[in-house]
Amino acid sequence: MKKNVIIILGDCIGADYLYNDNSLYIPTIRRLGAKGVVFRNVITSTPWTNPSLSSLFTGIYSHKLDLYKYRAGFPGDVKLIQEYFKEQQYNVACFFGTKKLFSESRVYENGTTRDIPDILDWIGKNCDNSFFLFLHYWQAHIPYFYRYSKKGWYEGKDSIMELLQTKDGRQKVKDLYRHSIERFSEEFVYSIVEKCIDLNIFNNTHLIITADHGDSFGERDVEFKELDLFSMHGKSLYQETLKVPLIYIGSDVPSGKEIKSQVRSIDTVPTLLELHKMEKDKNFRGIDGKSLVDVWNGNEEGNRSALASTTYGYWPSDEEPSQAFSLYAALDGDWKVIYDRREDKWLGYNLNKDPGESNPIEIETSEALKGLKEQLIKEIPEEEIAEEEQRVLKERLQDLGYL
Repeated sequence: MKKNVIIILGDCIGADYLYNDNSLYIPTIRRLGAKGVVFRNVITSTPWTNPSLSSLFTGIYSHKLDLYKYRAGFPGDVKLIQEYFKEQQYNVACFFGTKKLFSESRVYENGTTRDIPDILDWIGKNCDNSFFLFLHYWQAHIPYFYRYSKKGWYEGKDSIMELLQTKDGRQKVKDLYRHSIERFSEEFVYSIVEKCIDLNIFNNTHLIITADHGDSFGERDVEFKELDLFSMHGKSLYQETLKVPLIYIGSDVPSGKEIKSQVRSIDTVPTLLELHKMEKDKNFRGIDGKSLVDVWNGNEEGNRSALASTTYGYWPSDEEPSQAFSLYAALDGDWKVIYDRREDKWLGYNLNKDPGESNPIEIETSEALKGLKEQLIKEIPEEEIAEEEQRVLKERLQDLGYL
């Protein structure tokens, strides 16, 4: 039987916390990492969920997909990884952290990850056939508990926002966040892995553990006077929100290997295509990502150049209409440039000397930075978001409890 695929994505789980915080009790993930390949420097395409997942599903940078709008369908000229596996007669399902995160059937939404028994039941019912399963764990996102009611979720979110007003409060929020990562490892991931072991399908499964983006807890010395939920991620392109974990486990994947060179979340689709001996469908748009198989086999060295983008907020304001994607970044290992389209401002960083990105340097002083700037200029589109699209986006965010 063909190998199964399970992608477990933890919302907001930054790489630095999962990999470098030794205070975390996450033996399940550490044990899985020892069985597979751990990528320690992975850049997501955008620091908020919908465009990040869209990029993960297609292998295409988010700013090229026009999916900064909720309820917008995927472009007709792109093919989702779910569709590749469906064509190969796989059973396909996606469980998201909240209902209707995407509005169309192409993602094969099957339920929410709030109900672990439903997921385990689905695995049990589909284990006799090869399957593709995507799981979006939501509880590492503010307010760090299952949203059983809209009222309760708002109350929890407001409590977190209040705590973030002070230094001591921010530390308490970080503690809640750490605990949510522990639950991710020891409740969620553990349950899925143990189910696969019990069904004797674990060794016939490619398991991927990753995240859509990280989170920020005042690293920028932000004045939290007008704090909203998206102050934690989405409004900036600094490393704490762009670096995500990525772990591959499988019988045909090396065991106990760490990769320190820079790769991208967009590399997931072509990696799965190669592992499962599928060809990229030439009837659809090209893929920006590249398979990681050569990286873990030692046939490719060095960093892969990465791009990232985001909206300045989560929709352009009525008072000051702006273009949809207004922040861009390009990264190549130690070097990084950020462009603020609204302010027409460029920032350059040497991440080796300034990992906290607190001391920008003149781009013209570095050939590496000048090259990244030239690369980024080619990527910046001219399209503006329409007023009706602003209204629909804002309405959807309200439905999800963000506003």
